Amino acid sequence: MKTIKEAAIFIKNHICNIPDTFEINDSLRNGFENTEIIDGVKELRLILHLIADNVIRDAETGGKLATTEKPANDFHLTFPELTSPFFMLFCIGLCGEFPSGSSEYMTIDGAKLFDAFKKSRGKNHNQYLLFLSELGFEFSADIAAKTFKLNKTDAIEVRYPDSPSALVGLKALTEATVQLSAQIHKAQKAYAIQPIFMRCDYHALTLPKKFGFDIRDCAASLSDERRDFCIKTHDMMLENGCKCETAYKMNDFIFTYTSKTAKKVVASLRFGFRGEYIKINSKRIDEDTAFLADAPPNISQAIKGGYNCAKGKDPNACNPKCEYVRFYYDSVEYTKCRHLNFNLPFDTAEDREYVKTWLIHELT
Repeated sequence: MKTIKEAAIFIKNHICNIPDTFEINDSLRNGFENTEIIDGVKELRLILHLIADNVIRDAETGGKLATTEKPANDFHLTFPELTSPFFMLFCIGLCGEFPSGSSEYMTIDGAKLFDAFKKSRGKNHNQYLLFLSELGFEFSADIAAKTFKLNKTDAIEVRYPDSPSALVGLKALTEATVQLSAQIHKAQKAYAIQPIFMRCDYHALTLPKKFGFDIRDCAASLSDERRDFCIKTHDMMLENGCKCETAYKMNDFIFTYTSKTAKKVVASLRFGFRGEYIKINSKRIDEDTAFLADAPPNISQAIKGGYNCAKGKDPNACNPKCEYVRFYYDSVEYTKCRHLNFNLPFDTAEDREYVKTWLIHELT
């Protein structure tokens, strides 16, 4: 069972560390200097940590302990109590404007903010405005009043006295998220709030033509050994003629490595709510199984327990284009789906060394 606390820790662990300098596209400046925006993004990162910490604390003190067997593709459908404060903050950045270039406060049309939050599938907007006020945000309207109605309110001034520059960073990252959302959610009219905004992914502020996640960001919360393995594996795949493409699916950050010569996917590193693993799309396992004899226990279990292919029993089952691999391992015949296997852990030094050997085997 997954809890809202575990989800909050996952989100917190994936908030990016912000360097002292980074590029910012001119269209995101809103009249501010680079240093102001960089300082603002750093302050925004602290606010995102505060949101996660408050949810964690609430869960630890007997608050909302929502659980789920299978988290939905979108965290907001599974843990709205966790994601709604982030969504409200995003909507403030989306709708807010700076009067005369001042960074002291933003002005927002209440009805516009109400509609934006509703379109983000947000509910109970007053609850999450109050949540942000507990973090230090100040609103010119009396949001705690029983008579307060956001959609009936004209102009609201929003301040963050603890660090006014946070509003500058908020506006810049929100605009970058909006402009890059189509790259993340292809064919969907959805903002990339979770993969970009909630992570405070400063890389988005360059507005690259092709946005991608950084392996060092996604692996940052792992142990030193596991983080180094991911970075070295990433570098090894690139050095061996693979191109890397990134994606965000089902709460997973995915780094897919495709051979430029064979034009086939070799492997993908995956960082998700359910854990981290490397998926090897083996093209060799049904040709040569000798290397399986040296598989450590964790890897052996992953190989044997992987997804079976229905075509092993019925040739007409599944997609006509789907492929399977048939091989013998420990004197047992296995028929596995080529596309869904093999999801390998890299928890131990033995696991990591074996995965590296397997990858080299696939690349040769």
